[in-house]
Amino acid sequence: MDLFRELVRLNNLHELDKKSKIVYESDTDDEDEDELEFIHSLRRDFINDYLKVNNRQFSLKRATLKK
Repeated sequence: MDLFRELVRLNNLHELDKKSKIVYESDTDDEDEDELEFIHSLRRDFINDYLKVNNRQFSLKRATLKK
């Protein structure tokens, strides 16, 4: 069960990382160090805010036969 929990946590981390790159994307062509650090801090904060145990929701499906 611990393996499953860790896999779910890693999957959530990966999905939040992808989502944070979409939400906080860099618009500048030149690589300004201060702006990049600010964007990375926003991404870290976004991931830390939403990577919680309570945010994990599972879809429960039940295989039943209708007669």
